[in-house]
Amino acid sequence: MLREESIQIETTNLENNSPPLGPPPLEGARVKLRPMIDSDIPRLHKICIQSEVAWRWRFSGAFPSLEAFAATLSGGSIAQFTIVGATSDRVLGYISAYNADLRNRTVYFAVAIDESVIGTGFGVEATILFVNYLFTTWEFHKVYFEAVSFALDKYKSILNKLFAIEAVLKEHYYYAGSRWDMITCAIYRTTAVNHPIVDRVVASANRKSKSNELRMREGYLAGKKIVSGNRYSGTIAAKASVRMNGNSPLRPIGVPGSEAVRNIISEGDSLK
Repeated sequence: MLREESIQIETTNLENNSPPLGPPPLEGARVKLRPMIDSDIPRLHKICIQSEVAWRWRFSGAFPSLEAFAATLSGGSIAQFTIVGATSDRVLGYISAYNADLRNRTVYFAVAIDESVIGTGFGVEATILFVNYLFTTWEFHKVYFEAVSFALDKYKSILNKLFAIEAVLKEHYYYAGSRWDMITCAIYRTTAVNHPIVDRVVASANRKSKSNELRMREGYLAGKKIVSGNRYSGTIAAKASVRMNGNSPLRPIGVPGSEAVRNIISEGDSLK
């Protein structure tokens, strides 16, 4: 009897959860975050040693070799993504969470963006998607990032609205004959949850995710309908499909064949 009551309570709690649970969105209006793959590394290396990025970011003007750069990417990282264009899939940057303190529930993050899109809002959208991912996946209390005082102008669009200055290391950093402060900023979970800026980006990403899922489901159902409605059997049906679509058997009409896919990939590579 007690067992039945317990199950009933658990079911009721689940039914009252709103919205339904799901993965945190990683694709926004203009950028998406995807797991880093080996072929991204040369492009990310190029981005991180660009003149507009290198002197502000992790390497402080140093130019590591490709091998040394690759070795540093995953060191101490709990999560990392390649930032790509939402429509072009062009590699635009890199974002990572590192030095996670799971006991005290804090973590640092760093982001590097291609100099061609600095100031366009791409980095801000990627940052919000990533911070939402961290707060959704782990029970972090705060997410930190560090920046030299002269570099904070690049973050001013989001700094005053979401992040708070937590600490200042006075005259910590040397550059161009002067000493500069190193600033540690933080966004709190309590700030990020239900913040209008975060809500707007995440809601837009969720709508896009649902739209993509719907298109995939419609494509799947259309393909299933074509296959199930075909009265030919075995080899005859496969040959008929090849004649209609020009490639793999039983591929639904409207799904690009291998040649079309190769063309799409070539066009995407030309943008990188």
